[in-house]
Amino acid sequence: MEKVEMSQGVARAFVKNTGNVHIKLQSVTFRGKAVDGKELFSKEVAGWYILHGLSRPYEATVPQDFCGNLSTIEIEAEAENFNMNGTLNVHKEMCDR
Repeated sequence: MEKVEMSQGVARAFVKNTGNVHIKLQSVTFRGKAVDGKELFSKEVAGWYILHGLSRPYEATVPQDFCGNLSTIEIEAEAENFNMNGTLNVHKEMCDR
């Protein structure tokens, strides 16, 4: 995972292919969690090919009802032979639309 960010209620994960052949992600899953670890929302996005040396953004709009109560968003990018993970600490101003 190259970078994870959030603004205006939209979480973005930039997945970079650092290998020397293309990869195909099967899915990218965003899970928003409260301070106590309770999952407040989950969204799965279909994966796509990423050529070697390039990155591709994936994003999920966070439901406004839950955004202010989030502590973290965990992201898992799943390919055939491996997974990539990232975590974003959420601050309330990231939810402002």
